[in-house]
Amino acid sequence: MPSRESTNPTPRTRGAELIATAAHLHVANTAPEGVI
Repeated sequence: MPSRESTNPTPRTRGAELIATAAHLHVANTAPEGVI
């Protein structure tokens, strides 16, 4: 039986995902065209 944590992401995991997404968007907005 899977543990509860495996099905429900912890706030820490969720926060890491948001930080990664924000960093990706920041790079996409600031990098020269064609780099990504």
